[in-house]
Amino acid sequence: MMVLQSQAKFRPESVARAGLTQFDADVIDLNPDHNERQSASDRLLLVELNKRLAAKPRSEGRRGPQGS
Repeated sequence: MMVLQSQAKFRPESVARAGLTQFDADVIDLNPDHNERQSASDRLLLVELNKRLAAKPRSEGRRGPQGS
């Protein structure tokens, strides 16, 4: 859900098609520097997802490099 909500800031039509109807009325962000802002948002999202993954014990589905 976090990924879709992050994407919705910049491409709400795509997210609405994926089923998040709260973004139906929103339109794509084509304001100046939208690519840079989206990249920055994606980097922040990746940091947050990595933090959450690191906090999960292996018994909750976290896998090692070999899938163990």
